[in-house]
Amino acid sequence: MNIKDIAKLAGTSISTVSKVVNGKDTSISSKTREKILAIVKEYNYTPYANVIKSDQISFLLALITKQDLNSELLRGLVDVAKKNGFGLVIHQDSSSEIDRRRLLSSLSNKNLDGIIWEETPRKARELADSYIKQTIPIRSYGITQYTPNQQEQLHINFHKLAYIATKALITKHHTKIYCLINEQEAQSTTDFIEGYRNCLYDNGITFNPLYVQSVTQDYSINSSILMGLTAAICFNESIATTLYHQATQKNLDVPRDLSIIALVDHQTSNSLSSHIATINTRLYQFGQYLAQDIIMEIERLQLSQDILLDEYTVSYAENIHLPSSKIVPKLLVVGSINMDTLIHVSEIPSTGITSIAQSSKNVIGGKGANQAVGIARLGLHVSLLGRVGRDQEGMLLYDLLLKEKVNLEHLIFDDSSGSGRAYVFVLPNGESSITVFLGANRNLSSKDINLHKNAFEHIEYCLLQTELSTDLVLYAAAYSKQFGVKTVLKPSNIQLTNLELLQYIDYFIPNEKEAERISGGLSSLEDQATYFRNLGVKTVIITLGEKGCYLQNSENSLYFGAMKFPVVDTTGAADAFISVFTSSLARGINLIKAIKIASYAGSFSITREGAQAGMLDKEAYENLLDNIDHMITVSSRNENQCIGL
Repeated sequence: MNIKDIAKLAGTSISTVSKVVNGKDTSISSKTREKILAIVKEYNYTPYANVIKSDQISFLLALITKQDLNSELLRGLVDVAKKNGFGLVIHQDSSSEIDRRRLLSSLSNKNLDGIIWEETPRKARELADSYIKQTIPIRSYGITQYTPNQQEQLHINFHKLAYIATKALITKHHTKIYCLINEQEAQSTTDFIEGYRNCLYDNGITFNPLYVQSVTQDYSINSSILMGLTAAICFNESIATTLYHQATQKNLDVPRDLSIIALVDHQTSNSLSSHIATINTRLYQFGQYLAQDIIMEIERLQLSQDILLDEYTVSYAENIHLPSSKIVPKLLVVGSINMDTLIHVSEIPSTGITSIAQSSKNVIGGKGANQAVGIARLGLHVSLLGRVGRDQEGMLLYDLLLKEKVNLEHLIFDDSSGSGRAYVFVLPNGESSITVFLGANRNLSSKDINLHKNAFEHIEYCLLQTELSTDLVLYAAAYSKQFGVKTVLKPSNIQLTNLELLQYIDYFIPNEKEAERISGGLSSLEDQATYFRNLGVKTVIITLGEKGCYLQNSENSLYFGAMKFPVVDTTGAADAFISVFTSSLARGINLIKAIKIASYAGSFSITREGAQAGMLDKEAYENLLDNIDHMITVSSRNENQCIGL
């Protein structure tokens, strides 16, 4: 193939072909020029045999990269270069000026048509002018610190990527969003963090530098960030994968409990596509753009770029869930959290006598924790506001509650006190006596409630117990009313010293002994309930153990029977009753049926050892719904003869 053949195929003169291949074609129409170049590429025509002049097109590009080249970026470069008949040589850049000089000197002998260089525009041009004999087009690409009007250097817009990822989470009402970055890519992650920060600012969310976490080279993540975390943006898929596996090891459900968005550089669906959302960084298109842009200059084509670099979209957006605190029905428990020690004895220890225990074991306890677990097992969203010590027991309690799917965003680790403990002496008949060491529970304060104001937003019920101080419970109950939240109170054996509290209570659920003591010794259940209602309680339910319970409100005065089960441990019966009762109300079940289901749950709970072991799960609860009306009797009189209602 010679110049005459090219001219014949193009339908032009030999001189026209010569002008085009020698870069002296200013007088040639762009249509004729493109036709000649296409034929030259197709037939690999080299003018003047092996003698190539500096101003001739050799159809060769050089790529100089500072780091390991991304496969998608390279694929985009190669595809466009090949499509346009260009070859591509790739070289690794060096920080050594001597090595750079050698590299550029070797490139100057290759008669390159252009260089694509991972370097700043000014530096790239200075080096090229110093060491490469001819002036050729250079396209600078890379990652530079974000500036809004930056146009000099072609770059992946990590600022925009982070902004879009953060905005997608904020749109779903996430406010506690972590930003996980790769410590090995400092400059690009600087842009990523800035985009994250700017999006938070634009949406009125305070930037917390503690929420920006750098992942180590081996992709290990500090597991402490999972405490209260609801969402995260991840700089790459490897970070997201690590976060996913660590979250599942902590019994978190992704995306139900934790929404994750990761940057990915591939077009195919990621391996976690059913769990995390992704944004494609479009590195393939970026490579295409780099090659197309420099080729258009080399061939002096008057065309506009048809590749868009920063049209980023979120894929698998269905994997971004609302924070669990935004999902209804929602409940909040403000209460005690203990490590319970169950001690089986033949009789309760008395002064001066040493008793031998048959057995003992540690289980999670405290009325607050028990009620939260009971609700969570029924599949409802429940948050727990309380304190544990920053000790071994506190971490164990945290892990156990997390495993039960209790939202721990409002759990506080106390640095000044150890975790609460309860010593439960269980008799052979299942009855128990409990001694409580409050520990960190004692430090839960009105300040904590104020700091966790968002715990009270958008909830339907707040459950309280007087294992905490009456003044604190009073504050929490009054605070709940500011948000229109219904309150449920279970008094404990600790004296209820401030009856002003009862004006803020919708459902008051004492047992027989508690009702008699708090009412000042009134003997009848009806009188006791009336006394409490006169103090402001709307609905009173007095639990009667194996005899059932009594309900009084403005419309009803009713006695409910109980199921008969073998007694193992009565410790958690009241908490089982209250958690099922409140969950039923939250699900829209009427008061009478809610009490029936709760009565069954309280009775069943005594068949297992420990406060939580006998609590109903969601499946058992669902099975009860259709049958409970025939299982629990209701009467308007306190007698064995019952009528079904």
